[in-house]
Amino acid sequence: MVKSIANCLAIFAIVMCHQVGLGQGLMTPGVGAVNRSMAGAATGNSVDSAGAMFFNPATLTGVDDNHIVWSIEVPFINEQVSSSAFGSSGQTSAEVGIFPLATTAFVYRLESLPEITLGLGMFSAGGLFGNYPADETNPILSPPPPTGAGVGQAFNLLSLQQFTPTIAGQITERFSLGLSPIITLATLQLSPVSLVAPDDANGDGTFSYPSAIGTHPHYGLGFQIGGYYTMESGLNLGFSYKSPNWLEKIKVNASDELGRPRALTFDLDLPPIYSLGMSYEGIPQWLIAADVRYVDYESVAVLSDSGFNPDGSVRGVGWESVWSLSLGLQKEFSETCSVRIGWFTTEDPVPNAVAAFNIGSPAYYQHILSAGVSKRFTDFFSTHFTYYHSPKSEVSGPFVTPGGAIPNSNVTDSVDSHAILMSLAFDY
Repeated sequence: MVKSIANCLAIFAIVMCHQVGLGQGLMTPGVGAVNRSMAGAATGNSVDSAGAMFFNPATLTGVDDNHIVWSIEVPFINEQVSSSAFGSSGQTSAEVGIFPLATTAFVYRLESLPEITLGLGMFSAGGLFGNYPADETNPILSPPPPTGAGVGQAFNLLSLQQFTPTIAGQITERFSLGLSPIITLATLQLSPVSLVAPDDANGDGTFSYPSAIGTHPHYGLGFQIGGYYTMESGLNLGFSYKSPNWLEKIKVNASDELGRPRALTFDLDLPPIYSLGMSYEGIPQWLIAADVRYVDYESVAVLSDSGFNPDGSVRGVGWESVWSLSLGLQKEFSETCSVRIGWFTTEDPVPNAVAAFNIGSPAYYQHILSAGVSKRFTDFFSTHFTYYHSPKSEVSGPFVTPGGAIPNSNVTDSVDSHAILMSLAFDY
């Protein structure tokens, strides 16, 4: 019985990370067609208003014209989980489907105060969707104890929508400052959820974790501040700080093994992000941009802690803080047509020691390659198209229980993706 309980705890702890991260940890590395085509490089250039408000509000002073941009991103994700334990092995594909991601950016420069620029950004700032069917041939997705040793069907949904009212001011001819509050709307649904203690309400000796489906959207608040400096040589520099986004305590209406009501609560905040950027536009019709970003996962307890609490709940997923690099290149072929390419790469936030607690969803895409084109049709209307691809990334490690790793076991999750984006921009 003790072994059954330990195995159950371990498997649900492993699935817990499938519930937490996809992409660059929790946050997207870029927003909108133009910023995505530049691999997210936006801290030290003013190519795009959406990227400006998401990564450095100060660069909004360099955006030309009052305008509004609508962008849609359609990712195609291929995700698989494989496991081997207890003498069996198998592989299962997630039924992710297609979930469009939207970005809107609105820019207005005051006529009476031309040095002041106002903006409003609405972003799909991060999240995930995972939907694995039960699979008797795959140990981790086999039926829960006592019938099997897995979790059965596994489902999770995390949606992070952010709203950023922005003000940017031209302090001197060369230097700008920007500030924006960040309002987050988070929707989180997990089945099962191992952030809370399991229960054995039916007294069969096998503990199980509840589903956390009966919840509502939760709000969070943070802020972002940035600076932007331009030089006559064509070299531009930028910096920004994005504070933690403090979400209200997540509350869920759940039930125990007997169907009796069980109220669940747990915390999930978003990490602070530090960005440095530069760009060079001293060569006519060319722009080269680079961003270096630091995502401080270790400052958020549920992301940095690992292991089990005495009640059987999981303390966290054991992530480390990471650096990432975004490189973008733009070429203007005419006043109405330009093309861009980009490369994004990031460190792995998941150390080998806790790889098993992060199976179900790699916490990052190690590389993303992107390309895009923009076309202006009239003085007030333009379109932008982008494609990006992330090659396969994997997280792999032994099957770990509270008593240690199971000999000759392994759990691996792999993911690769393609995406297409389109933006419509209207000047006014």
